Amino acid sequence: MRQFPTHLLTQFNVVWRHKLNQTPQTPKKRSLSIADTNNLKVLVVDPNAYMRGIVADALRRLSIGEISTTSSTDEAQDICLSFRPNIVITDWEAGRLSGLEFTRSIRRSEKNIPRDIPVILLASTVARDQIMAARQAGINEFLLKPVSVRALKSRIEEVVIRPRKFIDSRHYIGPCRRRKMDTEFSGPWRRLTDEPPLESLADDSPAHVDKLRAIVAQLSGFAVRDASDTTGIVRGLYKLLSKHSQDIEQIGDKTVTEIWASAQRYLEGVGMTPYYDAKVILRHFEGIAAVMDVPRSDILRRQALIRDLSRLVTKKIHSIESDVRGAVGK
Repeated sequence: MRQFPTHLLTQFNVVWRHKLNQTPQTPKKRSLSIADTNNLKVLVVDPNAYMRGIVADALRRLSIGEISTTSSTDEAQDICLSFRPNIVITDWEAGRLSGLEFTRSIRRSEKNIPRDIPVILLASTVARDQIMAARQAGINEFLLKPVSVRALKSRIEEVVIRPRKFIDSRHYIGPCRRRKMDTEFSGPWRRLTDEPPLESLADDSPAHVDKLRAIVAQLSGFAVRDASDTTGIVRGLYKLLSKHSQDIEQIGDKTVTEIWASAQRYLEGVGMTPYYDAKVILRHFEGIAAVMDVPRSDILRRQALIRDLSRLVTKKIHSIESDVRGAVGK
């Protein structure tokens, strides 16, 4: 048997010792340049004039090319068509349409706005069920208030320099919900934030999902009607919820049925009082939208969502009862 030459073996060992002792260099992330920001057009949607000014000022400090601001999502839809922003920054509560509903309308191209515009959502606080609903709506990034220049810059970098793949499927339209892609992984869907295979998106049939979306869209619009007629809104919503109860039962998803019953319980608690809060009903509808992507087997996530909504309704009803007792006692 031929022996490997000793001098070559020694040289080989020296080279590999050197390589093993080297500290791996982490590639440096590219940051926003003046060339990047100068070419950007950003739309800011926030009902609070002071907050709009804060965000706009932060954008100017980042040398954003063009900035447009508005107080409501209704105006924002028209501005998007004329201003043609590269990025939309919207508050969670931004007018008749919430930031989530506004994002859904963009993703569905309801007003001929490009559906792949990056959307950054502003919020004071974010709970788990809100994150689930926002991701399902197609939000690109979250930005918590108070807004800092550094935080805003990092979110813009994510959508400009490191954009995620845009998904346009029957059940979901928006950025891929998986942050880090492992090209070698071929296993099953493991996390709620993954982009799962089509058969894992919902346990219901496509027809049931489409019907449920249509019902929720109708009720969401009714829930934010003229705030001066809260009694009419409560009556109308309760009738619509009751009318569609059988449709919800036929879908056969226990979690959706429980969320539906929770919404009815809230309206029964409000009754003829003037204490109706549209945000509570919209949270229920956002919860239903989130549940569409949670398999029935994921019991813990479903129970957590129901529990959070139940606590919210109980807290609101107790507050209403306390206010009514206080008014009677005066």
